[in-house]
Amino acid sequence: LRREMIVAAFYRLIITFFIAYPLKTTAFNKLESHETSQSQLESRRRITHQHRNRNDPTRIYDINADLLVSRMPKIELHAHLHGSVRRSTLESLASERNISLHCDYVIDLEQCFGLFKVVHLVISTQSVVRRIFHEILEDYMRDNIIYLEIRTSPRSLSDGTTVHQYISLLIDIIAQHNDNFGEEMLVKLILSVDRSKGINDAVETMQIIEEIGLYHKSNLSHSTMQKVIVGLDFSGNPLGGRFEDFTSVFNRARTMGMKITVHCAEIKQLSYQPFDQSNGFTQDETSYILDFKPERLGHALFLQNSHFIKLIEMNKDPKTPAPAIEVCPTSNFITLGLSSYADHPHIRKLLSLNYPISIHTDDSGIFNTTLTKEFLHIMHALNLDILEIVQLSLSTIGQTFASNEEKLMLKTKFWDRMDEIQSQYGVIKGLEELKTEPAELDMSLLYVM
Repeated sequence: LRREMIVAAFYRLIITFFIAYPLKTTAFNKLESHETSQSQLESRRRITHQHRNRNDPTRIYDINADLLVSRMPKIELHAHLHGSVRRSTLESLASERNISLHCDYVIDLEQCFGLFKVVHLVISTQSVVRRIFHEILEDYMRDNIIYLEIRTSPRSLSDGTTVHQYISLLIDIIAQHNDNFGEEMLVKLILSVDRSKGINDAVETMQIIEEIGLYHKSNLSHSTMQKVIVGLDFSGNPLGGRFEDFTSVFNRARTMGMKITVHCAEIKQLSYQPFDQSNGFTQDETSYILDFKPERLGHALFLQNSHFIKLIEMNKDPKTPAPAIEVCPTSNFITLGLSSYADHPHIRKLLSLNYPISIHTDDSGIFNTTLTKEFLHIMHALNLDILEIVQLSLSTIGQTFASNEEKLMLKTKFWDRMDEIQSQYGVIKGLEELKTEPAELDMSLLYVM
């Protein structure tokens, strides 16, 4: 009997080892494969890091990429002063003036127009301008922005402040900020020409800029001059006027040492037909703008194939760099009525062409967004990894209107911040190569013609 029990136990062991275990392993592998496929998209949003724990230097673990994007140093180049006012501040200012204001967390285009109307009603005094500007600077610093170009249309205020005084006020706020916090976030000013106000208003703006000057003394050291006004923007109602009418103003700005950025192709008719043939215009406005060769383009939502061909050719010529395109994902999402960020009309194509673009907020207060959110929208919609997002942020430094010396400083600061992130969370694989290799990343597989 004992011998029979031993034999039976031996056969059970054989069956378990050679039959049951392989079946169990096969089932487990199938389940693991299914779980892997289910989490494939999620895994693209995370990145593996080498843990620098001296007790276990080879340990590999995952850290959520969303956190890294939040901590990543970022560059904001397309931000409108009035549109970046905090929602809470806007509600408070409206309440003080008995103005009814209601806005949802996520708004539609109609609510956007309503908010802008309230913004221009309540930002009416120098004290309010100071308040909202300081809060905006705080918000961008909190979002780990290391360089900010804020833009605004010069205007008078209802408290008697003139256009000249308005510009001087902004310069004073920026100069004071740069003296105290410039090492953390450097700020520059872009003044906007409102196409709906006509050429005379634009000429007056340029006269005031010439009187004030681009360079201003530091509040801490009067021997130190800093360039505060770095660029001129073309914006406003897309149907309010044509860029050709303002060419003389922008040529004048260039001779003064200002860079040019143009809100371009915001509506379809500006890219597909001459705006007013009765005035002798023979080409669409977008083509004319590209021929003018501004340093940057804002939005550029409705581009024809002919425009893409022209941009690609410009991008091949190192002597005349192609204008970088400022993409504002949430702004474009709302104004175009998109159902998904992946439906953006051109960002996937531009990335696939390795064309220079940058990601921005446009109106962070109105659209209830941050630059971190904008990068995350693009990362998740296009299934980009953290290295591609880091490189997208890094490449934006070259598109700034900062001086060459300031750009070198920004690159140093960028990598110092990234080193701090890695020291806290672990080494990001592939990141070190970006320090030595050109800031170019092949994204040609993102778009299928």
